[in-house]
Amino acid sequence: MSVTFGERIKRLRKAYELTQKDVDTFLVNRSRTALTYWESGQGVPGAKNLSSLADFFGVTTDWLLGRSYVAYTEDSVVLAEYSAWRRIEEYTRVHQEFAALDLYELYITNYMDIRREYSLASRANIAVLLQLISITNKKEILQLRKIAWLEQLKEIFRTNEPVYVLEEIDS
Repeated sequence: MSVTFGERIKRLRKAYELTQKDVDTFLVNRSRTALTYWESGQGVPGAKNLSSLADFFGVTTDWLLGRSYVAYTEDSVVLAEYSAWRRIEEYTRVHQEFAALDLYELYITNYMDIRREYSLASRANIAVLLQLISITNKKEILQLRKIAWLEQLKEIFRTNEPVYVLEEIDS
């Protein structure tokens, strides 16, 4: 495999318009130097952080590590969906609101159809975008990106086409 973990995580992060600080704060709770270290190819995260990153982005750990060309599996996407549901339920329990509540309710109501009809890439994109929107509800500085993520989420529901295609990351 020619693409390294560092290249893959950097391209994923940039595809979703996340800074290194965003990823460190939201996912791995480490200093930004850890992600800089990983992205530069000087190391890889431990099992816990690797799993957190894979679960968040809906990809397999083998794909992240460059050991597979298969980014999405049913299991990896279901873990991302579960992570999204957990974050949203936790957030709405405390705040009684969620910016994408109508889309989330549509998603939950039609989940079995979505699971059957949408590609794994589309489902992973939906899960990641829902998580990002739930996170941005907590961070005022990310409000502008939240608007773009909401539009991307609507586009996926409208077209059943993923916004972020990981084959582009492998090339």
